Amino acid sequence: MATGSGYFCKLSRFQPCFTVRGTAMSRHTGFSLLLGCLLLGGCAWQNDTPQLEGGSLILNNHGGLSHPGRRIVLRMDGTYIETKYSDVVGDASRRWGTYSFDRSQTRLSIRCDCGEYEVLNRVDYKGVHYWVPDEDMTRITNSAETVLRQVSLRSDSQ
Repeated sequence: MATGSGYFCKLSRFQPCFTVRGTAMSRHTGFSLLLGCLLLGGCAWQNDTPQLEGGSLILNNHGGLSHPGRRIVLRMDGTYIETKYSDVVGDASRRWGTYSFDRSQTRLSIRCDCGEYEVLNRVDYKGVHYWVPDEDMTRITNSAETVLRQVSLRSDSQ
């Protein structure tokens, strides 16, 4: 019987169906493994949700020294926490509130408990989801607008 990854061998009721790096697998185990991979792969392509952390969607502009930082954690229960920060120790502020998406999940409305309201639009550019206000939607895809992309909230589409 051949050993090694990917070699198929004689199908029999008592012999392994194939081996993976020298470990024999039964037809049932191999089928279960294949089915599990297909199910996980099938779900992965449908979920276009950017970076998740503990069930929360993270939008971040990765600021600090070059520009003010802003990070929004959108929780699964419809609430959010926003942190604005810089590289100065102790120079951070937080606020929170509720949020909602439109049906296409490309328009995000966030309402702070302090009464402020903001609408951000998802614009995809070179594999990154940028979240920008209405007035920046066309500018963000201009190749010359590197500074705007640097300071905008974003999440990788992985």
